[in-house]
Amino acid sequence: LLLNEATVYLAARNSEKTTKALQKLVEDNGKSKELRFLDLDLSDLNKVKTAAEEFKKKEPRLDCLINNAQSCETSWSSGIFRPPLSEFTAQGYDMTLGTNVVALHLFTTLLLPVLRAAKESRIVNLSSIQHHLSHPDIIDYDTFRDGEKRNKLGPPGLYSQSKSAVIILSYAMNRRLKADNITVIPVDPGGIRTDGLRHISWFERFVIVWRVLLI
Repeated sequence: LLLNEATVYLAARNSEKTTKALQKLVEDNGKSKELRFLDLDLSDLNKVKTAAEEFKKKEPRLDCLINNAQSCETSWSSGIFRPPLSEFTAQGYDMTLGTNVVALHLFTTLLLPVLRAAKESRIVNLSSIQHHLSHPDIIDYDTFRDGEKRNKLGPPGLYSQSKSAVIILSYAMNRRLKADNITVIPVDPGGIRTDGLRHISWFERFVIVWRVLLI
């Protein structure tokens, strides 16, 4: 994007890590004026609204929105990956589903005016191959809040379900926004070097990769 003279915003909650990432992009691409930081914390819907409004104040249009839930050394996933059941968003949603699904949908919806302002725009929602480990057509909304169903599903199931939800949401949005020349697609990013698997052991990481390879 930078090599094609696009203005790129990197939205994240950790300004220190984001600054380092921006510096690396400048070193690799020789671009600096087109790189911007947007303060975005997907674990708090109020902060999501603030970030969206801040962007709309700065830019009249948005050509491409790439949604990936925040996570920041080795990972085979995108998004918040299996945080403890004790973690919730500021609004009381399960951390995985609240970040990967609820916040993603809100942020995208709030940015629709600037996406519509572009002649043609695209929304790319990062999913995961682990959606295969969840039911492809059913999302249990009772698991979005604390309770027996959420506890029974557990962190692995919650993550897989969140990625199925991203795919379902993407297809639904694509149908609804087609008339606005907005294309919405879900994508498995493949292996990405982040600390997204920080909540699980190396043995569990091996098991996850083994199970995915059998799909």
